[in-house]
Amino acid sequence: MEKAVFNLDLYPDKPGVYLMKDTKGHVIYIGKAKNLKSRLRQYFHNQDQRAMIPYLLSHLESIETMVCFSEKEALLLENTLIKKHKPKYNVLLKDDKSFICLFIDPKISWPRLELIRTKDQKKQGLYFGPYSQAHAAREAYKILSEHFGIRQCSDYELTRRKRPCLLYGMKKCLAPCKDLCTEDSYKEAVKKVISFLEGQSKELLIDLKDQIHKASEKLEFEKAGALYKTLKQLEQVAFSKQMMVQVNNNDMDIFHIYQEGSKGVFIKLLYREGKVTGQDVMRFNDTLDEGGELLTNLILQHYEQHNPSSTIVCPFDPDESGVLTEVLKELKGSKVNFVVPQKGDKKALLEMAYENAKLNFKQSQDDQLLLLELEEIAKLTRYPSSIECFDLSHFSGSEPVAVKIRLDEGKINKSGKRLYKITSAKGGDDYGGMKEVLTRSLKNSKIEDTVPDLLLIDGGKGQVRMAKEVLEELDIACCDIIGLVKENSRHDKGLTEERLIVSYQSEPLVLDKKNPLLFFLQKIRDEAHRAAISFNKKREKSRIIKSQLDEIPGIGPKKKKALLIHFGSIQKIKEATSDELAQVEGLSKKDISALKHFFHNSKS
Repeated sequence: MEKAVFNLDLYPDKPGVYLMKDTKGHVIYIGKAKNLKSRLRQYFHNQDQRAMIPYLLSHLESIETMVCFSEKEALLLENTLIKKHKPKYNVLLKDDKSFICLFIDPKISWPRLELIRTKDQKKQGLYFGPYSQAHAAREAYKILSEHFGIRQCSDYELTRRKRPCLLYGMKKCLAPCKDLCTEDSYKEAVKKVISFLEGQSKELLIDLKDQIHKASEKLEFEKAGALYKTLKQLEQVAFSKQMMVQVNNNDMDIFHIYQEGSKGVFIKLLYREGKVTGQDVMRFNDTLDEGGELLTNLILQHYEQHNPSSTIVCPFDPDESGVLTEVLKELKGSKVNFVVPQKGDKKALLEMAYENAKLNFKQSQDDQLLLLELEEIAKLTRYPSSIECFDLSHFSGSEPVAVKIRLDEGKINKSGKRLYKITSAKGGDDYGGMKEVLTRSLKNSKIEDTVPDLLLIDGGKGQVRMAKEVLEELDIACCDIIGLVKENSRHDKGLTEERLIVSYQSEPLVLDKKNPLLFFLQKIRDEAHRAAISFNKKREKSRIIKSQLDEIPGIGPKKKKALLIHFGSIQKIKEATSDELAQVEGLSKKDISALKHFFHNSKS
């Protein structure tokens, strides 16, 4: 593509905004300038060293300018136009959907703590977060729900329980489903959860320490040990939310940026009343901006929705800091001061912000995003931290087997793999075989307290309905179910349309063929399918070997083992000469004669 030629002398030497457009007339970049002519000249005279400038110029067809009266007006107009046109190469903050918040609505009858992916303004209630680490949010959810006995089941499950579930028996739920607690006592538990999440954890931790001391005095060491473990977990949750860095008692907003190429994370630490009380995490993609210009645009976009603090700590000065200060002063109604610390505690806070921004950027690239997306799209009752997938296999109805594979945090856990020989169900009875395997597996999981968050089954509505029945029989309410159905029962590796049959949902979900989440689920299902077939082949091979060698007179277990070790397979034993057979330790001439006679007759 030939580069467009521009007469730069025609552009004004006044403050304003420039809009760069491609051949189709689409705005691809918007910038501001104190002097438009001088700024545009930098693009074409190799004075702008940003990596993507050559690529931008290769797509540039025209430049439109808008003159303003001042730099301040240019800054505000640039921000407005960026949001209107959403140019490909400008920074545009996006609400973060990669990190987890905790949500609870105390106004409903039996509130429950929920993990949600983003602050959904449609849901009325209390939000806590976002957490910089998904692991910290999940730990907080699990520990608080179980310690205070808050229900973990869905609203659907709550109204349909016939008896308390497993969690009640483990003293991890107050069982409001069967009115085994009063509404007042449940509300008191919810109140304590909210107080803890709001930072009022001191009283609870002191109370736990007293309980540990009393249990120890009574020589109830097992109880004391369990309470001590809970104490440490709650301390971790409480102190992971804030960093006690005593700078001063002035409120501050601490900003930093982590950027790789055109993508990055913009983070703000909230410093209130002498401590870090939280953070806001925002992402941006496909931007040409960097350095001070990027920081200015990000801060301006952020403070359009938030009230700025009187002190703003940054890693470097934003561009047009004087103009930006005036704009923020008007928003806040009082003076705003930018600080770029070179040492001391403010510098330490900046480094902490940078580490969090880097961590969040790296975290947004891994498999946990897919789990978050799965929870959101399938409307699961819980984050699928642990997933168990089951598959069956048989040869023409004989030798039915099943395999379970387990994933923790999206990664296959090799120690969680289990192989099952199906005993009660006949070959070809997939429903009966799956029910047997699920029952055996989940019974064991109840004993070991390893019930998964999600069951993934290779099957449709019938299989999902059967799995729900098994969960109900075992009083397990803290587990979701998804059936994965291939398009027209295909079992190839091409792009196929898959339907997700989700428990407690009437209509199936259909994922786009190129959706990474679909590939993720297919990978799990295919791994279970491969393992089931491999296990069945191994059993069939063993059965064939056993049946053939056991028919030969004089060949017992020791001689059979020696033959297989020496030759490696039945086929090689068949092809062996008498001299080669004689090399096997323990074989007599009579045994060799019996072997030759047996395999000779089996050919005929």
